[in-house]
Amino acid sequence: MATGRISPLRLLAIETRALIRRRPITPAIGLAALGGAIAWWLPRFPEGVFRFFKTILHMRNWTEIVIINNYTGLYFFLFWIGVFEVLRICVRPREERYLELYLSKPVDRRTFMLAKIGPVLAALTLIGALAAAAHGGAMHALGMPIDWPAYRGASAVVVGLTVCLVAVVNLLVVHAHDSHSALLIAFVPGLAAMAPGLVYVYRPDVYEAAPGLADAIVFPGNLIWHSVWAARWGPPLGAACLFLAGLLAFLAGERLRRSED
Repeated sequence: MATGRISPLRLLAIETRALIRRRPITPAIGLAALGGAIAWWLPRFPEGVFRFFKTILHMRNWTEIVIINNYTGLYFFLFWIGVFEVLRICVRPREERYLELYLSKPVDRRTFMLAKIGPVLAALTLIGALAAAAHGGAMHALGMPIDWPAYRGASAVVVGLTVCLVAVVNLLVVHAHDSHSALLIAFVPGLAAMAPGLVYVYRPDVYEAAPGLADAIVFPGNLIWHSVWAARWGPPLGAACLFLAGLLAFLAGERLRRSED
């Protein structure tokens, strides 16, 4: 009896349902609660904490200090949630010797990859957007003044860049043979986005030769320093990051299709 190929839309629906059964609402609630806790707790820290952020990262008030910590937490947790979902696509099945069973189904490998990674990227985008909105709402409820256009723009960049880096990891680990190696690979792009900011905190003199360099690469501080820029260019830049994530997902599918696994 001849068997036809599984429809890409049907496979996408199957993988979306599988992702929903893993209850992505749980990390969304956790991230939202984390932002609210930071907004309530951080301003109660000693004055020395405020002076540190003001001196080192040029934050002007507690609102900006809360925002930079929220963005850092959102980036970190959203990225690693995405990485562990990416491991479910090829790495763990290959490690546990059942990837061949997946790939023997009547569906081409590129379609398989897109059906797997597409819902993950969409869920990360939704979780990030909801968490950022909850963080902003918590700050507003606690009486912190917020520049909403700048906040929305900067949040779009944080979420878009994080989703894009998860897509980068997915492309890099297509042929990884074990979770340990894949996590080491994921650590590189994960750290790359934050490394300029870490250098700025500990060795700000590194940027003295090129003053404009910090404005370009010290993430997420630069999104707060330049609120007018964030308000205007943040949404399109975030959208561009999501578009790039989709392109990287397609390239991962092509890479898997051309493999001999």
